[in-house]
This record gives sequence, structure tokens and C-alpha cells, in this order.
Amino acid sequence: MTFSAICSSIIAWWTWNIGLEKAGPELCGMIYYSLPLWGGIFAFVFLGEKMTTVHFISGALIIGGIVWASRGTKKPVESATPNEA
Repeated sequence: MTFSAICSSIIAWWTWNIGLEKAGPELCGMIYYSLPLWGGIFAFVFLGEKMTTVHFISGALIIGGIVWASRGTKKPVESATPNEA
């Protein structure tokens, strides 16, 4: 059992770091913050858990937060300089 726990932890850490290196921190951040959403979906599909209003609201908040964070930064508007006469 110890072997299984240690090996799975090492493999998970190793594959996450490879993915982070290849995909970049922006995409990995979105995936990381969507993990509770995927956990809920998999619990519904594979374990037969009930989906309630709280789950749908939480999922909408997670997706909204990811969309909001991935919008990017807007460039600041340059101030106009007065014309010299």
C-alpha cells in the first residue's frame, strides 16, 4: 500500500510538472481551478451523486471566474497631449 501511495504521488507530481512546462502557467491555472467542477461532474456520472442547485451555482461561479480571469488585461488609454499653437 505504501508503494502504491508513494508511486502515485510521485507520478502525479511529475506529470503535473511536465504539463505545466508544456502548457504554460495560464492554462494550468485554469485547469487547477476547474478541478472541483470536474470532481462534481465525475461524482455525478460515476458515483450517482445528486446534483442540487448549489452545485449548479458553484459550477457557474467557477466557470465565470475562469472566463473573467482569462480575459487578459486591457491596455491603458494613453492620455491626450494638448496641441501646441
